[in-house]
Amino acid sequence: QFEPLGEEFHAVIAGGGHPLAGATGIRLQDLLGQEWILPPPGSVLRDRLATVFLQQGLPMPANVVQTQSLAATLGLLRTSNTVVPLPRALVQPLCDSGFFAVLIDDVGVAMSPFGIITRRRHKLSPGAQALLDAIRSTARTLYPAAPEPADDGAEAFAVNG
Repeated sequence: QFEPLGEEFHAVIAGGGHPLAGATGIRLQDLLGQEWILPPPGSVLRDRLATVFLQQGLPMPANVVQTQSLAATLGLLRTSNTVVPLPRALVQPLCDSGFFAVLIDDVGVAMSPFGIITRRRHKLSPGAQALLDAIRSTARTLYPAAPEPADDGAEAFAVNG
């Protein structure tokens, strides 16, 4: 049984020193000439981003660095004028501190919700139930649209759906 906790929204992120950092009203078409960091073709994010560009009548960026490495992506953001679609929650503290800047708040890439998978008819230990309750409570704080959980006493695991 899958219990969604929240959804992952992708923003377009740049380094804090990027020439467009701090600008407002930036649109996807304004970033076509930028150097992008993207996952390789065939990845879910790349395919969904291509759909967003297509829906807006835009070509995919031509100047692309391809990587799935978060470490490489963060390093490139700090040392170059690249832009990248990332889950905003992942880099929010770095955006708040000025290391990174949000150029577009929500690029329109729809990713699957993440949540908890439970085994039906399995009773959790008190410690596991307390952990699950804490995960649900935190999810409601971080992702206000998360639905209220059904208390079915099932064994659970947090996963990315």
